[in-house]
Amino acid sequence: MMKNLFLLLSMLMVFTAGCKENDTQSDAWDDSPRTDVPPVLTNAIWQVGSISFGNFWDDQGQYVGAGHDGAIRYYFKADGTYELYSYLSVRSYNCLSQSYTYVKGTVEVRGDQLTFHPVEGKYKGADNCVSSNNFVRPVREDEKVKFAKTYQWEVSEGNDGKIHLYMLEDGLAAEPENILIYDNEM
Repeated sequence: MMKNLFLLLSMLMVFTAGCKENDTQSDAWDDSPRTDVPPVLTNAIWQVGSISFGNFWDDQGQYVGAGHDGAIRYYFKADGTYELYSYLSVRSYNCLSQSYTYVKGTVEVRGDQLTFHPVEGKYKGADNCVSSNNFVRPVREDEKVKFAKTYQWEVSEGNDGKIHLYMLEDGLAAEPENILIYDNEM
């Protein structure tokens, strides 16, 4: 698990290094709504992830990897901006397909409501068996809508004694399977 987490973090750093632009921000940033972010959300990396129980070995009996794994990570800044990182992978024996998403934008925090306003982002696909599936491209304007969401949120201690960020998409019933639970990884 730690090896997968290290691999994910390394890949995200490499991917986002290519996403950095100069410090000047466009009109899209100026026009995007934002509020200050409470200290309980900042200075933290909120992450959720999983790996599959199915694993693959090569024809020599060497472990190749998990059938699938993924993670979603949020980083909030006090000035009302955020970054979202997502990584998904699917393995079939020696073939590995990976999907990376990086989105950044502004956030409004109003009571127990957290609203995301994406401004820019990138997608990357990587496939070691089908080279036509390899690409890097910006998130298009029409795709940003899927990242523009409002959640009910709360930060509290979980049954495991750790601090968690609980997020429920606005309008969904508060059923356990609809609540996203992020661990503080800092």
